[in-house]
Amino acid sequence: LLLIPVLLVWLKKPLKKLLIILLAIFAAANLCRFSADMINNHKLINLVIIGLNILTAGLLVNRWHKSWWHKLLVAGLTLGLTLGGIVDFFPIYHDHQYHLDDYARSEIIQAIQQNTQPNSVFLTTTYLYNPASLAGRKIFLDYGYFAWSLGYNDHQRRQLLTEFFSADIARAQLCLQLKNQQIDYIIISPGAGSLGKEIQVTESVIYQQFKPAFISEDGYRVYEVASECRFD
Repeated sequence: LLLIPVLLVWLKKPLKKLLIILLAIFAAANLCRFSADMINNHKLINLVIIGLNILTAGLLVNRWHKSWWHKLLVAGLTLGLTLGGIVDFFPIYHDHQYHLDDYARSEIIQAIQQNTQPNSVFLTTTYLYNPASLAGRKIFLDYGYFAWSLGYNDHQRRQLLTEFFSADIARAQLCLQLKNQQIDYIIISPGAGSLGKEIQVTESVIYQQFKPAFISEDGYRVYEVASECRFD
């Protein structure tokens, strides 16, 4: 950031225009909301950082070839810029670790691969690293970020979650909804899940009345819609 004024002076007109465009994108990413989730704006900020890195590298290389004192200046700036980048290491260092078995060692993933068709659709209670997704199967919903980024409107599907995992819905109505949405299987993950506190999965008709086709040792429960919902 400290070198931006230097870039504005040093850059030739075409690159100076590029720098101004980058700064405008950076401002827009902080002031405007371009999707349902503000965090999606980080793509624009990443683009700006890449562009500034390229322009700064050009500045350093150009100054390096001028004289010996320019070399000293460039060496000092390069050291400072590198140390500044090391700051980005600490969020990674302090991030939590998550253990995930490879599919060959996962009982639930192997069960899904061996007992379901490749084009099967799963209704899930978790999204990231869900066994159905890792097994190569389709999931009814993701956690939102991917769909929003690609321009899909998943709001209507997300509204159905409270109905799917309701404790009061009639079994026939539930089965009709599952059929209408072309859901083949339901997988309930152990733990609280990702659907929010307003949805109590363990109190739902699915959990209380449906019979699991498979229960893994680590607590995953898989239900086959065709077995639980008989349609004429």
